Amino acid sequence: MFEILPRLGLGPLRLGLSPAEAADLLGAPVASNTRGPKETRFFANDIAIAFQDGRGFGISVRRRAKGITFQGHDVFAEPPQDILRVFLRAAPAWEEVGMLVFPDLWLIVSGFHDDDPDQKAIGIESFADWPAGFEEARPFGQAD
Repeated sequence: MFEILPRLGLGPLRLGLSPAEAADLLGAPVASNTRGPKETRFFANDIAIAFQDGRGFGISVRRRAKGITFQGHDVFAEPPQDILRVFLRAAPAWEEVGMLVFPDLWLIVSGFHDDDPDQKAIGIESFADWPAGFEEARPFGQAD
């Protein structure tokens, strides 16, 4: 199980970890992609980590990932609207181009609010510069 830890990471994977630390925890990456100074390494269980300057600045998981939890809920196994309510109880959300941004949690989620199973994904990254990059975001609804 990998628990989503707001503002920290995913289970033992912490924002700021090195590629070697990621490999120690997840095994060798199955693929990688480099764009300029950024490299994304893709690991088993649909986990990806983006690195720059030797440190992980973003961790993402996609719909095929198993055992990804938030506050004890299996985010890809439970109904998406139920998971969305759990996220919304934890913090307010902003909607931007088909995704929900939770700046207080350092999370971006897609495929949960519009029940698009092919787009289900969760990203964990710093929002220290919020709203930079999300100037068009608008507040999203509240939890029940």
